[in-house]
Amino acid sequence: TYDFPKAEAEAKFEFAMFKEGSCEDHGMITIMDEDTCKKAGAVIDGHPDKIIKVIEGSANLDRPKGCLLHPWKMGSAEKPTEFIRNARLKGCGKYGYQCLCMSKAKAVDL
Repeated sequence: TYDFPKAEAEAKFEFAMFKEGSCEDHGMITIMDEDTCKKAGAVIDGHPDKIIKVIEGSANLDRPKGCLLHPWKMGSAEKPTEFIRNARLKGCGKYGYQCLCMSKAKAVDL
């Protein structure tokens, strides 16, 4: 049988959200792939169908790198988690963006 509460608790342990510093500052890993970012956003925000917005190009270089969630984009599956691969900042917090990070144990599983 599938124990949803246990699986949900394990998933929440795999991912965390931080307002400042980098994922590595918190002993975790910056999420740098779209699929893992989508899952992290869904788990952290509690919406299994949460969408993701992949941002490319040079217009967002001054934002944190990786998987991000802005506080005003929480609380709805229709408000996207954002993934910015080519940004230059390593820390969270600029413009209110919070970094979604992955545990080192989860990274080994991938």
